[in-house]
Amino acid sequence: MHSLETDPGWGPVTVIDDPGFGELAISLDMAAALMGAPVELMWCTDWQDIANMAFAPYLGQALPHLTRPWEAENRWWKLDAIHHYLDTHTQIRRFIWIDDHLDLPEEDGEPRSTHAAREFQQRGVPGFLIAPEKTVGLTKKDWDRATDWLRDP
Repeated sequence: MHSLETDPGWGPVTVIDDPGFGELAISLDMAAALMGAPVELMWCTDWQDIANMAFAPYLGQALPHLTRPWEAENRWWKLDAIHHYLDTHTQIRRFIWIDDHLDLPEEDGEPRSTHAAREFQQRGVPGFLIAPEKTVGLTKKDWDRATDWLRDP
């Protein structure tokens, strides 16, 4: 939702000048699609709780957020935060994770998404992982693939 070069599939964008983040492009169609999805939305971002300052007015509400664990078991705090959330919310059977850092390589050269998918599969909680391009953000096509995955038990 914050890249200035967004996917045209989301329709027109509103560009705002956020004091904390600078210029942000907001797609109201994307916001509506996210809020209308049959999922519990949550932030897992380096922005932590300040993401709500920029985006809550466009989403219609503030979203809960996962926090950086004090002691990380893995190299990437977000993966540990999600593991902890799954440990304490055992009713979750699958999830979607959208993060532009998922395509970054780990020390072995494999992308983070490969490690994460393997770990979640071992837990028995498959995830649909999307690594959007930083310059474009979440595309309508990626979102449609994710919602199709949700409908396919």
